[in-house]
Amino acid sequence: MICILEAKFRLSDLLRVLPITTATFYYWKRQFNQITENEKIQDLILYIWNSDKHMGVRRITSELKTKFDLKVNHKRVHRLMQELNIQGQGFRGKARKYDSSKGPEGKRVKNHVKRRFTAKYPHQKMTSDVTEFRIPGDDQTDLFGADYGSL
Repeated sequence: MICILEAKFRLSDLLRVLPITTATFYYWKRQFNQITENEKIQDLILYIWNSDKHMGVRRITSELKTKFDLKVNHKRVHRLMQELNIQGQGFRGKARKYDSSKGPEGKRVKNHVKRRFTAKYPHQKMTSDVTEFRIPGDDQTDLFGADYGSL
């Protein structure tokens, strides 16, 4: 804005009216004429990303550090990639949940307990731990004397 006014008026008159110093004016004029460091990094990010569109923030950050000897943080790379509207393709889906079916050829296991967790005598209802992750401890539980908090 002030550069446009500089073409019409003398700089000394503009600085007398505006509340900035001469050094501040020349500082910002020089800043607007230079390509910022972020724009240089954005160009490098686009160059790396166009070579392999599967590269995400972490891999692009490591490429910038190793190939271009830039000391850049992954948070800055993430912000610049968001400004460029690019992201690594693939590997963004959530992990698949556990499913007890064996696929199209198998059958889904039936629910015989049907939330009736009490048993009238020992070994009437036996259960097993069917979690997706291995938990150390006993694998089988007898519902006759079971602790209900662990179910």
